[in-house]
Amino acid sequence: MNRYPTPTAARPITLFPAPLSALAPATAHMRPLTAFLVGLPLLCSAASAQSTRTHEHARPDVAIGDPAGSRSVRRPTGGAATPAARSGGVSTTPDNQILVELAPEDTTSANLFDLNGRTLVFTPDGHGRYSRSVQAVAWEDNIGPAVTDGADIPLQHFMFDFAGHRWGSFFVSRHGLITFGEPLAYWYRDSDNRFSTMQQIAAAFVDSPTISPLYKPSYGGVFAHDPLARQHVAHWPDRVVVTWFVSEPEFYVRGIPPPFADRFQAVLHADGRIRFSYGEVSVGDGIVGLFFDEEVVKGNLIASIPDGANAELPGHLDLLEAALYESNTDGVILELRSRAPIPNPDDNRYSYRLYFDTDQPYWTGYDSSDMDFAWVIDVRENGERVARTFNGQEVTLLETDAPNLVALLARIHNPDGISAAVIADAAEYDNNGFVRGDSSEPQHVELSGPPQQRPDLSRPDSEFSRNQTEVFHYRGVPDLEEVTCRVVQMLGDGFDVLVFHNESRLDKQENGVAGRTYEQGIQGLGSRVKPEPPCGADRLGRRWEYPNWIYTLDEENLDGELVTFAHELIHTWTAWLSYMRRDESEPLFGNYCACHWRPDLHTPAAFPWRGAEAQSIMGAGSGRYWRDNSDGTYTSIDNYRASGPSWLDLYAMGLASADEVPDMFVLRNLESIDGQGYCPGGRYCDGAVWTGDKEIVSIEQVVAAEGPRRPSVAESQKGFNAGFVYLLEPGQTPDPDMLRLHAEYRDKVIEHWSHVTGTRSRMTTAVPGVANRSPVAVGALADRVVPVDGVAVTDARGAFLDPDGDPLTYKATSSAPAVASVAVSGSTVTVRALAAGTATITVTATDIGGSNTTATLAFRVTVERAPLTTFTDEPILPGVTPVKAVHFTELRERIDLLRDGAGLAPFGWADPVLTAGVTPVRLSHLLELREALAAAYRASGRAEPVFTDVAPMSGTTPIRAVHLTELRAAVVGLQ
Repeated sequence: MNRYPTPTAARPITLFPAPLSALAPATAHMRPLTAFLVGLPLLCSAASAQSTRTHEHARPDVAIGDPAGSRSVRRPTGGAATPAARSGGVSTTPDNQILVELAPEDTTSANLFDLNGRTLVFTPDGHGRYSRSVQAVAWEDNIGPAVTDGADIPLQHFMFDFAGHRWGSFFVSRHGLITFGEPLAYWYRDSDNRFSTMQQIAAAFVDSPTISPLYKPSYGGVFAHDPLARQHVAHWPDRVVVTWFVSEPEFYVRGIPPPFADRFQAVLHADGRIRFSYGEVSVGDGIVGLFFDEEVVKGNLIASIPDGANAELPGHLDLLEAALYESNTDGVILELRSRAPIPNPDDNRYSYRLYFDTDQPYWTGYDSSDMDFAWVIDVRENGERVARTFNGQEVTLLETDAPNLVALLARIHNPDGISAAVIADAAEYDNNGFVRGDSSEPQHVELSGPPQQRPDLSRPDSEFSRNQTEVFHYRGVPDLEEVTCRVVQMLGDGFDVLVFHNESRLDKQENGVAGRTYEQGIQGLGSRVKPEPPCGADRLGRRWEYPNWIYTLDEENLDGELVTFAHELIHTWTAWLSYMRRDESEPLFGNYCACHWRPDLHTPAAFPWRGAEAQSIMGAGSGRYWRDNSDGTYTSIDNYRASGPSWLDLYAMGLASADEVPDMFVLRNLESIDGQGYCPGGRYCDGAVWTGDKEIVSIEQVVAAEGPRRPSVAESQKGFNAGFVYLLEPGQTPDPDMLRLHAEYRDKVIEHWSHVTGTRSRMTTAVPGVANRSPVAVGALADRVVPVDGVAVTDARGAFLDPDGDPLTYKATSSAPAVASVAVSGSTVTVRALAAGTATITVTATDIGGSNTTATLAFRVTVERAPLTTFTDEPILPGVTPVKAVHFTELRERIDLLRDGAGLAPFGWADPVLTAGVTPVRLSHLLELREALAAAYRASGRAEPVFTDVAPMSGTTPIRAVHLTELRAAVVGLQ
């Protein structure tokens, strides 16, 4: 029998669908076909559900599956389920929320953590295997001092035997595990891992011998720091105790940390025993067990799929054979052999695949409803090889000695009796999609072997075994393609985007979403293959790939969810653009899915939600606003939650013409000044200062690379309707408080979308057949200052929106008709100034669809008396011009106008009316003029004027001409 070396990168790596750009159809010169699918669990007992493809020229060509695509579940045997066949139903609330009760077959079942209050004891046999006993919890109270995340812990009293080695130290991770030889290398935020299931993560996260009492990638915080997290280590002559206190900030309910952290321990004994103890653990998922490398032995041949040579192709893309072998582990070995050695790619990548179809092969009749699963090996630009699967099974990359061979171990748990039609494929891709490749002739294979049982760690096991691991997980992510079909068939094709929230925790490690974009026939936005909308929904352009857990919403700060909505919807158009640089096309996108702007691109938000320095909303986690410090340095600003689409985004969305897009720039050769510019995950830290070479990028260069956008801005869609879908477990009713919060978030989306698009687009949330709703105010009407006999014109249209898309009618009233009258024509509000003073103008909007309430906004109009060009007795001459009451009256009037313009109330003058020859002018009248004017200066952000005789005294300081002259000058200076 052949043996494979112990895997290094041979751990199961990434398990999730390729970018759609990587799933391009085969070209005409290829042998018979290339077809791609969404991942479907087939070989486990809980498997069930669907796959969907688009069609072009009557051939199935691509699958529904972004790189962040969800793992669908297989349809029950006996045909494709329709919405009517599901037990769950679609309904609506009176305020236009869509409720979907999930059917039991919509998701895979959960396997929730059940070890609370227990201690597991793993006893070694001296040959790398363990037996297991289960006891009541035996908690070690002396936990020792705290240690940092990733700390290297030397053993003080003994060496520890594990995974065939004797260790003198270990590393502690805040994520709930111990590794030997090196700290935890798995980074959950890597693009290939973000949307994996817990089962897939279990197959991917271990690069070193590992002891995992309870691993979660979100433990200790992925996005937010966990204030409860700490790790402790206590050394004893016969044991070492490692204790974790940790929570998962990503899933805090309403943003509030739990009162107590999860509490668990791992104890390493000098005799090789290992104990896991669980105090209180609130999470339902996690990975528990002992992980170490195991030599994989190739057994008997199951099936060989030979294929002839094709001299027209490069040798590394010409498959000669795909073969399946038995193995000594719970799985089968796949080998794919090419005619020539496989080189490291330059800019492209290679992909070697094997597809299975247990029913009628789709390639014989182009039936796209029954494709089952596939195994994939990618060879990337740096020579890295990665194993993936399009279903929920675990796959492990295997090292090979032959340069023309790639191999993986597929961990099938119940393989006996599986009969499948199989086709193999080799292909080359670049960022823009398929380049070239070939496919084998279809073959038929029979898989065989006894079912592999997974351990149940809650039960003792006296047998010595190497397999001492269990993966706990919530229910699977619902098949939202199926749910989308139900919504469309029940409520009609009236939605541009569908948004999903759920009440139950699902098997996903962050409360974020990805999206699925459907074909919209728009040109000039980069080369990207997009599927057609499901169930004949011509209008639908985007839907969320995953639902968000509703309980993390917090009405105090919805900004994160608002940004998510806008970001995901804008993916309908961008960011797959490139630009011409030195006669070659270069991408402006920069990550694995080619869907976010590259991090060194500066393309600011056109209409930021808050603040000024905000990056494009399509920069996502890596994009930054680059502040040019005008000295050759640039500061990285992360203001993502306050962001919005950039002018480049607005152009791609059809909301801005090319000549409106300002120049952007790319920073090449970026270097951090202090070496501290990078944060975890390779992100640029907020506030870090960099040097770089600034290169201007113009919209003309983008158009040169992509061609002009079609349709043009004049012909593009401007109004969009979003459906907000609230998912419920079978037989459940919604939580009223969460349903209210869901509606609040939905309504806030209308205002947010209008703002960040500069009112160039409007968002509605109408559901066909549901009662009409009132319009809402989404902006503000600016205060106005006009002179007597002047006119102020305001357009109220952008300040109100109707959630159902109904036209609006407007009315307006004035609180002081003698000061300012108001008239309305359409959405134009005209205010005519009649006399000095202030008036509040109240504008109401009513939809003509028949709602009983209106939306209201108000603004203030200040009518200024025509400014005096001269004062009485100008100038006042010392010793010649007597001080008169009119001098003070004029100053009072002018100062009150200045105060009103600065937002201050009129001053409370002593002797409000100064009558010539009757009211004597006193020093107090002079002092209050100074006081009232100084306040106006302060309110206007100006330094107060300085006067002669700063502290005059009554009966001592006479009122002189200079006092009035200075006041007049100060009044004129503030006008």
